[in-house]
Amino acid sequence: MIKIFYPHHPSISFSIKRVRDAFLRYLPDDFIIVRRPEEDAIQIIDYIGQHPRAKNANVLLSVPFPLTKKYVLIYHCHPLIDDLFSRNLITNAELVISTYRKEWLAYSEHINNFLRVCWGVDTLVFYPDLDGLRNKKYLVLSTGTVAESEYIDVFYRAVVKLNAKMCHIGNGDAYNKLMKISPYNFDEYEFVTDSTLRYLYSSSWFTNACREGIGFELPAIEGYACGSQPICLDLPCYRDWFNDFAIFIPANKEEAYEKLIDILSKPKYVFPKKEILERFSWKRIMGKIYEAIREISS
Repeated sequence: MIKIFYPHHPSISFSIKRVRDAFLRYLPDDFIIVRRPEEDAIQIIDYIGQHPRAKNANVLLSVPFPLTKKYVLIYHCHPLIDDLFSRNLITNAELVISTYRKEWLAYSEHINNFLRVCWGVDTLVFYPDLDGLRNKKYLVLSTGTVAESEYIDVFYRAVVKLNAKMCHIGNGDAYNKLMKISPYNFDEYEFVTDSTLRYLYSSSWFTNACREGIGFELPAIEGYACGSQPICLDLPCYRDWFNDFAIFIPANKEEAYEKLIDILSKPKYVFPKKEILERFSWKRIMGKIYEAIREISS
């Protein structure tokens, strides 16, 4: 029996929580979750590098440091500084899992075992909601709390220019930015259920899946599964996974704004393709992760 210790702090990221939930949902019979860092358990650590606009900020982890001898590192975003802590954490992991190509990772030459996967979508939860599709009341759905790095303000400026409406899920800096641009062209939601989120995706023509803090944008595949057209920054990490169904805009705000005016003025219905959704199946993805953990546990 393979013991897994997988602590998680839910306030760090809803997207990371989705990854953990999928890991637990499809857990095979030869795995068991333990609640304490037992000596022979394998710990799973979510690693997030520095935010590109954060000053003097430390890297973010699901726990302060490894609590078991063996651990698996899920590498979500890059560190932006050459810090000894990150280097030791990455190079001492038994297995590093990431949506990046290995050569893009910091300290990649020191990684022992590597697995590249995409993150997925649960099509029993996220699928086209008929009520939402009939009532496409939002031009754009956007998520997040940091307007600057998530292009929320750029999308909203375009929505206001087109005299349309945006659905925003999140608060904080993003909400304040939107209010300053215009208090009339957006509806704001927080802590929505998956069924509500499914409806909101389906009732939005486009989904903002842009991030400067390069990682993996779950809204891209979740929005697509619900019949909303995802828009991503034109960066290699997003091209790799979303090239055959997303629309891409320049990773420059003024150029992105001009491009968005054109894209958002021509909304079209999206019909999710079965082969794409199967590629992003959580069950298939987690199967690869379980097998990689079996190999390091033997």
